[in-house]
Amino acid sequence: PTGETLRFLSLPDAASWWVTKILPLQRKLMKFIRPAAKMVTDMPLPEEKTYDALEELFRQVYNLYYLLQNQEVSSVRLVVNPEKMVIKETEKAFTYLHLFGFPVDAIFLNRIVDEKSPFYGIQEKYIKRIVKSFEPTPIFMVPQVYEEILGYEKLKEFGKRIYQDKNPAEIFYKDKPFEILEKDGIYILKMILKEVPREKLEIYQKEEDLIIKIGNYKKHFFLPRVLLNKEIKNAVIKDNLLEITFSLS
Repeated sequence: PTGETLRFLSLPDAASWWVTKILPLQRKLMKFIRPAAKMVTDMPLPEEKTYDALEELFRQVYNLYYLLQNQEVSSVRLVVNPEKMVIKETEKAFTYLHLFGFPVDAIFLNRIVDEKSPFYGIQEKYIKRIVKSFEPTPIFMVPQVYEEILGYEKLKEFGKRIYQDKNPAEIFYKDKPFEILEKDGIYILKMILKEVPREKLEIYQKEEDLIIKIGNYKKHFFLPRVLLNKEIKNAVIKDNLLEITFSLS
């Protein structure tokens, strides 16, 4: 589930205070408490090697954490089906991954039926939403297949259908599609918008969904908790960059 994954990814940030403040203090206290405690109880207390193991564990977690945040060598690729609930979950994951500093360099739009299929009409409106929601992050179309793809040759052929002439090992996108800045309780959401018509800008919230509408252009953005219940004070577009100012609630 998306929520569990995001909690796991935020673990190093959440644990940093305990690791840097509480763990060293607890370790020092144990040096004094342990000898006296052994005289009155046989209850096991953490030994020095236990703290060594904890510090080594967190060191490895932090190393992995920073490796996953290094967009020169690592990226996240999200897979989304053209279905309403799946799109909402993927939008949520996309927002929080960027907020936690994990770069998303591609979106895979999965199980796309042929345009001649009677089901394509159902998928089409969701495909348009996905393209707008995640731009300018590159999107790869993954066709619906009706057999298992087993073996190297079939995998290679299927990979070519998805990536075409691109190298799957490349990092496809390195910019931040959005960022959130805060100053004196005022939040500013900056978002890249490409090929937007110069028409009336409409922005409104629907629960956790921020909906941006400009003419026929419509984009959905999952609002992080920090922006929920904040009032939109101002919004301007300049040089393909949308800036939305949220006032204090």
